[in-house]
Amino acid sequence: MPINSNHRILIFTIKNKHPIALEEIKAILESLRAQVKFDRIERGLVLLKTDLKTALILSQRASLIKYVGLLLGSTCDEAIEKLVKLIKEAANESLPFSFSILTSDFSKIDEMASKIRRVFRNSYVNLDNPLIPIEIMKLEENSFILIPLRSSRLDITRYQPQYRPYAPSATMDAEISRLIVNLTRCNYADIFLDPFCGSGSILLEASRIGCYTLGLDINPRLVYGAQFNFQSLLHDDANVVIGDASRMPFQDDSIDAIGTDPPYGRSALVIGKNLKDLYRAFLQESYRVLRRRKHICFCAPLEMRDYLNSLIREIGFEKRTQFAMKVHKGLTRLITVLFVP
Repeated sequence: MPINSNHRILIFTIKNKHPIALEEIKAILESLRAQVKFDRIERGLVLLKTDLKTALILSQRASLIKYVGLLLGSTCDEAIEKLVKLIKEAANESLPFSFSILTSDFSKIDEMASKIRRVFRNSYVNLDNPLIPIEIMKLEENSFILIPLRSSRLDITRYQPQYRPYAPSATMDAEISRLIVNLTRCNYADIFLDPFCGSGSILLEASRIGCYTLGLDINPRLVYGAQFNFQSLLHDDANVVIGDASRMPFQDDSIDAIGTDPPYGRSALVIGKNLKDLYRAFLQESYRVLRRRKHICFCAPLEMRDYLNSLIREIGFEKRTQFAMKVHKGLTRLITVLFVP
């Protein structure tokens, strides 16, 4: 199927995180330099027009997408017409292929199946392993007939802290780690740095999308834990060393993306700095090592918002976005995305 042809792609995000999910989608598309038209955006639903390759990468990278589907149409006739074009582009419409139809409206199954068999003489139903799975969804007054695309969410959950060999308390979960990676606009083969890497949660997700990862942490036990996680989960060595985020051992303008979750409260005191001094030193160093027009995404306590916004302007960063994300009753993270102008 040609990757430069435009297709309408329907995306369901996690509803209670839809504004953040939309930021993640836009960040990924920006990293791909993709030409995309948004046809419709509402709570929990995004409809866009792009090429199929971009849609597949988006579905496999995003952490807050529940479902991605290639939209065939809103009626059976419209869907069949689109299906004919797709099969002609991909192969030959005379070749046999299997299909399945999933819907809660059983009256639509017979209608759709009979029309597919009438147009494609060699098609047949295979419910277990169809070449073309078709889903019919109803959302309010609208019907959507789609071919589902593989989402990364199930794959991301396999790397949650409970499945890692080393996961100390307060370890960041895989979903938020992937979100932070995506918000940096990093891409395949970029140099990605986490200067407070802990046990490697964010680095694991950056590595899994193809970045070259570097990690620092001042706590030797966490550094060894991160190396153990990489060897156990990715069967690879982690580029992680004992180091201080306020004195990074990297050259100026040498890093493509930074994503990190600095320590809060007591954890910050352990490394000998109060929280404001820690963030000032870390952000100054981040500004130094980041390449121009590159991004950093980091977490902070919500109550530091005013101080951080003043510090950001003082250092010279430009702000892309900033939002609060509730983790649990006792913790709300402030997630900030900046870039070096």
